[in-house]
Amino acid sequence: MPSSSPRRYRAKPASAGAAARDWAALPRDILSAVFLRLGPCLEIMRGAELACAAWRRAAVEDPGLWRRVDIDVGALASAGLRKGWGAMLRAAVDRGAGRCEAFSGPCDQELLLYLIERANSLKNLHLLCLDVPNEVLKVAVKKYPHLEDLELKYVSSPSDDMLISCDLTTEGLASILDNCPLLESLHITGSFKYYEMDDELQAKCTRVKNLTIPKYSIHG
Repeated sequence: MPSSSPRRYRAKPASAGAAARDWAALPRDILSAVFLRLGPCLEIMRGAELACAAWRRAAVEDPGLWRRVDIDVGALASAGLRKGWGAMLRAAVDRGAGRCEAFSGPCDQELLLYLIERANSLKNLHLLCLDVPNEVLKVAVKKYPHLEDLELKYVSSPSDDMLISCDLTTEGLASILDNCPLLESLHITGSFKYYEMDDELQAKCTRVKNLTIPKYSIHG
């Protein structure tokens, strides 16, 4: 009986396409879908778009990626952007080409004025307010009659978790309610003189479905 020797199998050489995929040649719609899964802002600007020139162009030239601009304060600190966050947020808003509908992140007076000029289609606005005067806020809400969701948090710096005195006055609150008829959610943190609200202002507050305002001062 002839002896049987084990057969030797040789792996077939991988095809050129399988061996080296040209990730830079992915269609724009696929790239956009991938980028949106990564995150709304920081993950693209500090990650995906740095991979190659093609991905950079896809990130910069697609306004659809920037309908929502959202930067977490903790992520900013982790990325070492304690001072450069303003320029990054302005760049993200510019990429939206006027189509940005939601903004969430730290905001000072300069950035809020920039939003008024470059992002006038906002429906959702969540601000970590850094020295934003009432007068500037009143100007802003007049430019956003389509606001549905507004959140105002007052802190002393992007990396500071301690709340400070809320600069919002009853006049400022009235301006928000008068100029944003579609507002369904309003959340305010900080110190607010709730006891100065008159009956008319309290009646306006009842029109907001989800309303949170501080009732007591945190001074002292």
